[in-house]
Amino acid sequence: MMPVHGPLPWLIHTAAGRAVRDVHGDGVEVPSDGRVPSLDRGEAAAHPATARRRIMDRVPGRDYKGRTAHEASPLALALGGALI
Repeated sequence: MMPVHGPLPWLIHTAAGRAVRDVHGDGVEVPSDGRVPSLDRGEAAAHPATARRRIMDRVPGRDYKGRTAHEASPLALALGGALI
């Protein structure tokens, strides 16, 4: 999960590392040092960001008023005049 549309989803979907005790992937326990040798973190992080950009770019074509995603669904908070 990677919520990026405003700060509230981060507060809801984020936990400190101490909240996780054991991690298993595909039935195998992750090494005790907390690293997954077979995972390219940069590549894994790029996929959700790419998908989000693709979805956001398509919103005006699917919205009946042609609004952008931010216009159709404004961000939750304003900070110093800028929406976050």
